[in-house]
Amino acid sequence: MAFSAFLPAQVNNFLCLLITAVLNTAANRAFTFGISGRKNAAKDQLSGLFIFLVCWLVTSLSLVGLSWVNPHASATTELIVLTVANVVATIIRFVALRAYFYSFRRRRRTGSRQ
Repeated sequence: MAFSAFLPAQVNNFLCLLITAVLNTAANRAFTFGISGRKNAAKDQLSGLFIFLVCWLVTSLSLVGLSWVNPHASATTELIVLTVANVVATIIRFVALRAYFYSFRRRRRTGSRQ
């Protein structure tokens, strides 16, 4: 909630997730999946940004749900709800990136260009 002092929760959520998505895709590329170099980095980031949109939807809907259930929720309650939603989003992100990068490796090994 880095920007929470001066931005609404939805905007804060979007910006924090966007920054995290770019850094997370680069880190997963290098450390988790062993892909180095600039080749396909932009394509990988675009795929990561698509996954980001899915994760942003999960967290945004959690904030919408919270405001529907408790319109006057405290910042602490928002933080708890966003933490749970981000755990779910992280699992989605990892599974989706793993599927994407493993399919990329399989195509590279077989020489197929789909």
